[in-house]
Amino acid sequence: YRDPTSPTLAAFRGQHADAIDRAQWIQFELDRQLGAVAARAIRADLPIGVYQDVALGSAARGSDAWAFPNLFVLDGTSLGAPPDGLAPAGQNWGLPPLDPHALQRDGYRYWIRLLRSAFRHAGALRIDHVMGLFRQFWIPPRRPGSEGAYMRFPADDLLGILALESTRAGALVIGEDLGTVPPGLPERLHQAGILSTRVLLFSRDRRGAFLPAATYPQQALVGANTHDMVPLAGWTAERDLVLRRAHGQIRSRAELVAARAERRGAIVALTRLLVDAGLWPKDAPAHGADPRFRGAVHALLCRTPTALVGIALDDLAATIDPVNLPGVDLDRYPSWSRRTGLTLETLRTDPGVAIALASTTRRARHTRRRSPSRRHRA
Repeated sequence: YRDPTSPTLAAFRGQHADAIDRAQWIQFELDRQLGAVAARAIRADLPIGVYQDVALGSAARGSDAWAFPNLFVLDGTSLGAPPDGLAPAGQNWGLPPLDPHALQRDGYRYWIRLLRSAFRHAGALRIDHVMGLFRQFWIPPRRPGSEGAYMRFPADDLLGILALESTRAGALVIGEDLGTVPPGLPERLHQAGILSTRVLLFSRDRRGAFLPAATYPQQALVGANTHDMVPLAGWTAERDLVLRRAHGQIRSRAELVAARAERRGAIVALTRLLVDAGLWPKDAPAHGADPRFRGAVHALLCRTPTALVGIALDDLAATIDPVNLPGVDLDRYPSWSRRTGLTLETLRTDPGVAIALASTTRRARHTRRRSPSRRHRA
């Protein structure tokens, strides 16, 4: 059953034809509906349309590893990330890595098919953990994330194929270049025309002050946070610190006290930036549960010169809990399992969402330039 060409599997296909047809039909229907969304976006004159994502990897028991077993390292080796401030023990993502030599010998057919599928209905494509085109952190079987090593990848070839396929699709490309970034990578992405990723809550100087809006690069997508971080309402409420303490990432009460002190200092620093920008009253308390505060943060993002601004639905809905807690196993925290705090129908009518959006558009004061008619291409 592990060999797609085996006679046993051919017999299985014949015995379970209806179930296999149904699985294929579901994939066909998902693609049809995504195409309908993309067509609706074009009719609505949205300049980008659907913003798609290429994930870092696929599951060891997923269809990719089954269909292309010779391309994946399936001995228990896993992709991950070395220890950093977000995950002090490192991260083990449980995903089998691609063998760069096998990928190269096969003429990069897997990478080409992956990109063409992702670009099919996309006006923009995000490359998750874009550093993986240059190097990947491999963790040996049954070892923690702190005991991995970097493996080099043929970046020139992978970037060249990405450039070709993005040009064919007429779509722009965003690279998620957060975390431990190898030297020279930002310059390589810039030369390739790939938009960088900027996060407001990470953008501080050595003194802890948040960077002014005008200092952000033009060739980037900027957002308040990412899917690996707590939403704004949870950030000001220190919800992520509570969760990290509960799951051992903050190891002692003393560390928690220090983290809370640092967070309160960060909230003060962000509020000071908003006040200096004329987006927040000088003596008003700042809290993510206040839709006017969330609107002020988004208005600040809209004043940056970046090509794109991202606003998370969780921030509009004042969600507190993060959708993902990096470095914590799924049996301890249900990452990627919860829904957004509000349904799409409720988002249209929720007073807090309306206030946050009104604050964003009003306070931005039309200082943000219009999106260029010519799309960025990798």
